[in-house]
Amino acid sequence: MQKEHRIVLRIIQSAITKEETEQLLENEGDGEFSWDLVYKLLCKNSLDGVTYPYVSKLAKEFGPPEKLMDLWKQGVLLKAIRQLRLEKALATVCKSAKEENLELIIMKGITLGHLYPQSEYRFSSDTDLLVSKESREEAKELFMLLGYQYKRQKDNVDEFALGDCHMIELHTSLWEGFTGVKIEQLERLNLTREDRLIKLQVDDYQVTTLGYTEHLVYQIYHIIKHFCLEGIGIRYLVDITLYVNYYFFHIDFKQFWNQMKEVDYDRFCMKIFSICISKFNMNPGCNPNKVSMSSEEEEMLVTDFLSLGSMDEMDNKDWEALNIIAPYFCNPMEGRNGKLLRIVKMICPPKAYLSEEFDYAKKNPILLPIAWVARGCNFHQKKKRNKLKYGLIKKISKAEYRISLMKKAGIIS
Repeated sequence: MQKEHRIVLRIIQSAITKEETEQLLENEGDGEFSWDLVYKLLCKNSLDGVTYPYVSKLAKEFGPPEKLMDLWKQGVLLKAIRQLRLEKALATVCKSAKEENLELIIMKGITLGHLYPQSEYRFSSDTDLLVSKESREEAKELFMLLGYQYKRQKDNVDEFALGDCHMIELHTSLWEGFTGVKIEQLERLNLTREDRLIKLQVDDYQVTTLGYTEHLVYQIYHIIKHFCLEGIGIRYLVDITLYVNYYFFHIDFKQFWNQMKEVDYDRFCMKIFSICISKFNMNPGCNPNKVSMSSEEEEMLVTDFLSLGSMDEMDNKDWEALNIIAPYFCNPMEGRNGKLLRIVKMICPPKAYLSEEFDYAKKNPILLPIAWVARGCNFHQKKKRNKLKYGLIKKISKAEYRISLMKKAGIIS
């Protein structure tokens, strides 16, 4: 593993376990490494905030150059201020919803922030809120009364913004707009049962969120979704580690592993937990059914997490522009198709795999060729407008690489 990657993992471990910083770089061996790259990786994974207090305590001969530390400090302070503004806006939303007897269920976000040494250093870009379908319009009216602007609807998720202070994604389903065999399996878990919801105290108000076990299941789903579609950052694993350690005696691990097996996520989850245990000191009692994983396989996954799924420095995830991975996430059996058939389906997808903008073809399959041509034109326009670096062939190559990772990780057959 690249030395900077090892250093990043050790810094994260030190930050979340409050380990003595004098021991931070112990056993990393001799040789130079780039603090600039370490800092960029931590920023890329939204962990520059949580790690800053610990790196700042390193002796000068071991720590980053003074100029970099100044940049690091300034960036963290600006992000922390934005995070505090976000949390203040969210508090107003939650208190107003309570006054209107409107139940909003918060997923991740602030319900995980309090697990960190300093909650304002777990930076969020938005807040995911879940409401019943019957309460959707009432929630939208409330947000707009509070000054939020309606931005758009994407994959059955309504997006609202309060200037540059707070973004809300309003869901009526945990699974967004995805459909397929896997989503049907997940729906049967019934994670939003009213008798399983819990209340958490956040500052001077309460929030409703998923039950302890159910929230862990949802976090695994969220990790797998992003891992498949675009790549995930290592912070997802930090969230899982802190969550399991904090709520260890509240989580029903027998139920959790039964549900992981039911949706065929158990192999991937065991690998994720193994990494969390070895790299971040997660309680090993959570993973009784250990799966064998070679050091090469662990390094492959960790490297992919640290790079957020990028294959190289120029890759900014725009390879997902064709939305060609979603069918394999929603219907893992598609992974058994041969490469040629997969490529054909990427270019000319069946109606079930088309996005909402091509509803006309989903309703009338005879129009599928028109949708395929329009889809290709949309891609080329986006490529030209956004100056994307890769063409269709390169994107298909990257999609094939992502599918191979999904197979090695145990997500698809």
